[in-house]
Amino acid sequence: MSAYMMQLGSHVVSVEPASDFARALNETAAVNCWADRLMVYNARACVGREPRCMAPSPCKQCSCCGRCWRWGNVNGPSQVSLNYGENCSSHFGLPQSVPGVDFDELLWTAAGVRGEIDLLKMDADGPEGTWLKRLEQLLSEGAAPRVRAMIVEGSRLDPTVLMRLQSVHNYTVLRLDEHDERRSITRQGWDAYSPSGTFARLDRFRDEHVSPDRARCKYSPPRVHGMVPVGDNVSRFELEDEWFGVRAMRHVFRVKPGMTAQGWTTILQPVIRCSYPGQYVLTLDTEDQLLPAMKPMAAGASGSPERWHAAHDA
Repeated sequence: MSAYMMQLGSHVVSVEPASDFARALNETAAVNCWADRLMVYNARACVGREPRCMAPSPCKQCSCCGRCWRWGNVNGPSQVSLNYGENCSSHFGLPQSVPGVDFDELLWTAAGVRGEIDLLKMDADGPEGTWLKRLEQLLSEGAAPRVRAMIVEGSRLDPTVLMRLQSVHNYTVLRLDEHDERRSITRQGWDAYSPSGTFARLDRFRDEHVSPDRARCKYSPPRVHGMVPVGDNVSRFELEDEWFGVRAMRHVFRVKPGMTAQGWTTILQPVIRCSYPGQYVLTLDTEDQLLPAMKPMAAGASGSPERWHAAHDA
């Protein structure tokens, strides 16, 4: 993702705890003449300078976490672990331990002299909830740089934090259709799961979602004030709209404005039983800025497939 951003001309601050990945990123930037636009922290992002997070921890296996998301480790140890094990870092001349770095400092470093971050991406399979909560706190205190847009994985996100980011800090929230198997947009722009050349109504899956929408699992949102998914008997079908042709995104789900904490508890529930958590885009751009200019249509048609195709036919 850092390389994608540099390829587009961005200045990037990247936090990568795996030492070999951090080195590979620096080498990628160097060989492509992007090095002047990249700063890599081979570290963990820590909130509140928490001592256990900030202290250097062993990173002898290169990956720093054994089997964590490394190519080839789905059915067993990764190739690098099989070949080098505890000698991996020393064999390649990599650091034997990796420290933490303060999350607040990272934000201001990324903001630079402009005091603004164009895009903040948070995806680390666990600490996203802590990071997002701290960011919202800093925004509320006026102690954070302006963050125009962010992408965050839904790991342990607090529904009340999302509610405040939407209602208090005026973020438009989109859920990417990653890990949502109800739609599959083809290259031609149609839904592969609907009859040819159509977009069938999404609520045709309503009955089969009754049980998964309520099931507690590894990726369910944490209990906040006792709230559970669909605790008010309102399903996600009433809480999200489908948007088509938004910027470079073919299809996204827009979380309706004014969502309550209970609504967010339902939204954060995995779409398919115990599947991966959702991926969310929060942006300061408004609905009018996000949606392309379109033909006037009946009230309630905003972002519908019909409206999208009408605009492109025009």
